[in-house]
Amino acid sequence: MTLALSTGSLHNYGLNRVWAFAAETGFDAVEVLIDGRWDTRQPTYLRRLTAETGLPVAALHTPFRPLAGFGDDYPACVGRALELAGELGARSVVAHPELGDGTDYSNWLRNHYDELSPDGGPRLAIENLPYKPARKQAPSKPRYKSHTVERIAEFPCITFDTTHFATAQIDILVAYETLRERVGHVHLSDFADGQEHRLPGRGELPLDRFLDALDAHDYRGVLTVELHPDALEAGDADEVRARLREVAAFCRRDGGAWSVERGA
Repeated sequence: MTLALSTGSLHNYGLNRVWAFAAETGFDAVEVLIDGRWDTRQPTYLRRLTAETGLPVAALHTPFRPLAGFGDDYPACVGRALELAGELGARSVVAHPELGDGTDYSNWLRNHYDELSPDGGPRLAIENLPYKPARKQAPSKPRYKSHTVERIAEFPCITFDTTHFATAQIDILVAYETLRERVGHVHLSDFADGQEHRLPGRGELPLDRFLDALDAHDYRGVLTVELHPDALEAGDADEVRARLREVAAFCRRDGGAWSVERGA
């Protein structure tokens, strides 16, 4: 496996600082969340960060909405992200089947999956989305359909997001047993007091047993730690480093297949 840090975990920092934090605290790679900043989608700059730190881009996350200069609509963004992943040697591209504005691309992703993600190229891994009511003030249907095991199982390759399943009160161990043949990428974070993307090991989820399950089934993909900046105490560099070291140690665990010697 490859232990990666999502740049979204510290999106309020520049990419160079996120890469430095990851290199200093024991991560193997970085997952880049593509956003409005040109730096997140410039291959020359991303390769330079890799050369400076030794940490490659293991995965890309598509933008949450179309971006001028990158894709006029979401399908174009997905296609461009896959091209960029190929240029960088990234193993995975994470895509959302639905956007926050209610647009549902599930059928498009299913119908075009084979041409988007052919054998030998970066794997397109569709992410299960959180359970969120469409309206905060009154009971309503969920904003996203793709919060259930049944719905995300329609895709050949998925990104298994632990905290998103927790929002729907879905047991992550049961979900993994159902979906494990389709899991091509993992987003790891905890869930506590209704808050998503918390520090692993400090919340309600059995993430230690989830890692055991990945190990038992010989998962060899990318494991990306994807947190909210406040879970890392963003703004306090020493605290960020301490918490990232804690997360890396939690994920690697002594003596198991997840313990990787970095030679540092």
